[in-house]
Amino acid sequence: MLARKWPNNINEGNAFEEAVQQPDQSIAELRTTSHNLQPSVLNNAGLAAAVDTYCQQISQAYSFRIHFLI
Repeated sequence: MLARKWPNNINEGNAFEEAVQQPDQSIAELRTTSHNLQPSVLNNAGLAAAVDTYCQQISQAYSFRIHFLI
C-alpha cells in the first residue's frame, strides 16, 4: 500500500507493512495464550482429560513419551 504510493521507498514500505501486521500477530498470540490458560477440554471433559490431552500433545511435539495415569 505505502510502497505503491512511493515506489522509491520500497524498504520503508515493507517496514510499514510489517508494522501494520504486528498488531494482528499480537492478537493471535494473545488468543492462543488465553486459550491455553483454560482450554476448552478442561471445561468440557474435566481436569484428568485435559492433562491427558496435554501430555499427548507434548509427546507428539517432542521426542519423548509421557504416560499419564490416574
